[in-house]
Amino acid sequence: MSESKTYVRDATGLVREIGVITATIFILSNVIGGGWQKRVFQTTGWAPLHPEDNPFYIDPLVVAFLLTGIAAIATVFVFAVMATAMPRAGGGYVYISRTISPGVGFVSAWAEFLGIAISYGLIAVAVVDFTVLFMPVALPDIDWSAIGTPLAMCVIGIIFIFAFAAIAYFGTSMTGKFLHIMFWIPAIITVGIYLSLLLGALNSGAVEDGVLAVTGNTPNEWITEAVAQGIEDARAPDYFSAVNTAILGAYWSWIGYAAISFAAGEVKEANRSLPISHLAAGFIILGVYMSISTLLSICASVGDHASGWTFFQANGFLNYGETTGDPAISGFGWMPFIAVIAADGLDMAFGGIVPLLFATAAVLWLANDLPPFITTSSRILFAMSFDRALPEAFAKVDERWHSPTVAILFCAIVAIFGAFAESGVFGTKEGAINIPVLDQILGNGITATDLLDGIFFTMACLAAILLPRKLKEVYERTAWRPKIGGMEAVVVIGVIALIANIYLDLVILGEFNILIPVEGMEALPLIGAMPIIPNVDGFIPTDTSSIEGIMDTFNWGFYTVLVLVIIGIVIYFYMKSYYTKKGVDFSTIYASIPPE
Repeated sequence: MSESKTYVRDATGLVREIGVITATIFILSNVIGGGWQKRVFQTTGWAPLHPEDNPFYIDPLVVAFLLTGIAAIATVFVFAVMATAMPRAGGGYVYISRTISPGVGFVSAWAEFLGIAISYGLIAVAVVDFTVLFMPVALPDIDWSAIGTPLAMCVIGIIFIFAFAAIAYFGTSMTGKFLHIMFWIPAIITVGIYLSLLLGALNSGAVEDGVLAVTGNTPNEWITEAVAQGIEDARAPDYFSAVNTAILGAYWSWIGYAAISFAAGEVKEANRSLPISHLAAGFIILGVYMSISTLLSICASVGDHASGWTFFQANGFLNYGETTGDPAISGFGWMPFIAVIAADGLDMAFGGIVPLLFATAAVLWLANDLPPFITTSSRILFAMSFDRALPEAFAKVDERWHSPTVAILFCAIVAIFGAFAESGVFGTKEGAINIPVLDQILGNGITATDLLDGIFFTMACLAAILLPRKLKEVYERTAWRPKIGGMEAVVVIGVIALIANIYLDLVILGEFNILIPVEGMEALPLIGAMPIIPNVDGFIPTDTSSIEGIMDTFNWGFYTVLVLVIIGIVIYFYMKSYYTKKGVDFSTIYASIPPE
C-alpha cells in the first residue's frame, strides 16, 4: 500500500472487542485501587477532627468524596459525550487536538501518557508492598520481609510490568478476560468486608476486643499514645477545615475515571456502551467510596478515653499525622485491618480464612489497576503516532491480536522509572543503591502524576465546551446529545467540570507549595481560601546552607513536570517539521477525525 499523506494507514487495525460490562469494569478497576483503603485514616491524620466538632456525625472525607465526586462525574459526563462523538483510540488526545489545537492536544496527551505509564510502574511495585503489608496478618508464619527490600520490590515490580504488558500484547479480548477474574474475586470478597464492618459498627464491644487481639493494645492505649504525640495540637479548627483538607485525598482516589475513553476505538456499539459505562462506573465509585468511609469511621470509633478522642482518630493520626516523635503504636490504618479487627472481635475469623480473604482482596484491588494502565497508556501513544505526531513505529498493530505492540513495549519501558521511584531502590534504606539525586528525581519528581493528570483533564473539559461549535458536523451526527433547558448539556456541564478541575489544579499547585492563599482572605465555607498567588519559596530551595539542604527542599515535583512538558513541546514541533518536509500536512490530519 502506498504511503498515506495523512494518517499512517487508512484503518487503525484495532478491533472493537470490549463490551459494556467490561468497559465498566475497566473504569472501576482503574479507579478503585489502593488509596481508598487508607484514605479515611490518612485524611484524618492530616487534620484530626475531634468528635465534639463534628455536628453532622459524618466523616469529613465522606463530604470531600461527594464534592470531588460532583467534579469527577461532571467530567465523566463530558467524556462520555465526547467519546460517543469520536469513539477513537487515544480518547482525550483526539478530543483536545481536534477542538482546541493540535499542539495543545499533543502536549496534554503527552502529560497524561507519562502520568499513566509512570503510574503503571508505581502500582506494579505497590502490589508487592501491599502483599508485604497485609499478608503477615493473614499468614503470620511466613517471613514476608525478603520481598520487602527496595531491590526485591523493584525487581518483582518490573516482572509484573512486563507480565501484564505480555497479556496486553494478546489484545483487548484477552486483557478483558483476565481483568474480569482480577475484578470479580475482590469484588465478591468485598461484600464480606462490608458485612464485617457493618456488624462491627453495630457492636462496639466486639471491635474493642478485636483491636486488642489484632494490634496488641486497647483502643484507650492507642488514644493515650496519640495524645502524647500531639493530636490536640494537630486538631482541625472546625468541620469545614477538615473537609477542605480531605479534598486532595479524595481527588487522588478518583484518578482514572475516564480510562475507557482512551480505548474507545475498541468498544463495541460505542454510541450506546460508552455513556452507560462512564456514568455507571462514576456513580458506583461514588457510592463505594462514601459508604466504605462511613462504615470505617463508625466501626473504628471505639474507646472511652477522657480526652474524647476515639481509636479512629488516634489510628489516623499515629499513621499519617505529624507526630512529635516515633509513636510506640502505629500501623493498621487501612480498611482491611479494620475489617479483620471487626471479624476477630465478632469471632468470624474462621481459623484465619477471613483475614486471608480480606488481604487477598486488598492486594487484588490494587493489582487490577495494571491491565487498564497498560491499555490506556499504549492507546494514547498509538493515537499520537497514528496522527504522525510521534514516530510511525508506535502505530504498528499486530495483525493477529490487533494490539499496538511497539506502543505497549515502550509503555512498559517508561513504567520501569515508576518502579524505581516506588521501590526507593536508589534511596537510603538498607539494601538500596544510595544515589540521592536519582532518588529525589524519581521519588519526588516523576511521581507528581496528579499534576500531569490535572493538565490533561482541564484541557479536556475545555474541549467539551468547544465541541458543538468547533466540530459542529461531528457533534450533530452524535447519537447521544442530551440537553439542559434547551442548551447542550456537554457545554453546561463542561463549564462546571472546567471550573471544578481548575480549582483542583490550584489545590495540587498548593500541594507543591507553588501557590499560597492571599493573606487575610476570607475562607469560603467548604473549600477555604483559594491559593492564587505565587509562593517564592515554592520555586527555590528553602534551605541553601548545604547541598543536602538544597536537595531536600528543591521542588522536584513541579520542576520535573515542567521539564517533561517542555520535552513534549519539543517533540511535537520536531515531528511536525519532520513530516512537513516529507509532504505530510498536519493541518489536514487535525481537521478530520481518525479512521476506525
